[in-house]
Amino acid sequence: MIDDSSVNSIQEALNGAKNILILSPANPSLDSIAASLALYLSLKKQGKQVLAACPSPMTVAFNRLIGVNKITDKVGGRNLIISFDYLKDSIEKVSYNIENEKFNLVVEPKAGCPSLKNDKVSYSYTGSEADLVFIIGALKLEDLDKLYFNEKRVFDNSLTVNIDNRTNNTKFGKVNLVNPQSASCCEILTLLIKRLNLPIDPDTSSNLLAGIEANTSSFQASTTSAETFEAAAWCLKNGAKRKHFVSQKTMPPTTQSPFTTPQTVTPKPPQVPPITTSSPKTTQPPPDWLKPKVYKGNTLV
Repeated sequence: MIDDSSVNSIQEALNGAKNILILSPANPSLDSIAASLALYLSLKKQGKQVLAACPSPMTVAFNRLIGVNKITDKVGGRNLIISFDYLKDSIEKVSYNIENEKFNLVVEPKAGCPSLKNDKVSYSYTGSEADLVFIIGALKLEDLDKLYFNEKRVFDNSLTVNIDNRTNNTKFGKVNLVNPQSASCCEILTLLIKRLNLPIDPDTSSNLLAGIEANTSSFQASTTSAETFEAAAWCLKNGAKRKHFVSQKTMPPTTQSPFTTPQTVTPKPPQVPPITTSSPKTTQPPPDWLKPKVYKGNTLV
């Protein structure tokens, strides 16, 4: 269950949020990514400015989840970082000037040191701005790896919602939707989407059902409960596809169609064991067989 105070806090933050982050931990489970994508699609459909990120690259295990290409490994976009290889004591001075409405950063090398080559310069961004951050499937903030260590200010200044179903979750969020009785993060998120009355469509519900099926081994795990089946049923009512995340290579083989012409198989003749003959044993007569016999008896004639 999700208590009313948590729902009210999230709803209030959603109403005023200009930028929303949805974050998954390093080396995420399919359940975590499926839940993140379901929430991403739902909030996008509501017209929110939302970004989904994970510090680990997406693997082929997630390629059937809808919208997986929308997950990035960077969340910052405010601060420009200019990077290049640095040789110790090679820079004399760094300065800037503004000329013709352009900002110029000047890197002056020391005498005798080589000039900086433009092909050695790279650019990146940090400094994310978010009013609301959903963290799905992480035990602690440090599990977010660079998404946390590079953007700590975001977590201090926004409402962080921690969604997880494991008993050892550290409950690091300002709002903690942590329920070990739930079979998956997707089960918790399904209830949250219902409580917040967020948009739901076949793509969103298919991702939710994929996470539920993955975390329960297609409802065979002991963690499967009545609430799990209720969440799955709600997803199916909204157009979810069953076993959408399962690769065709892992599906069980199908039975032969009754309309397929069977191949003719020529039966092999039975194997008859060879008949072996053996000469009968000859019995040798006793040694006195050919000697004359004398009748002896006690009968008088």
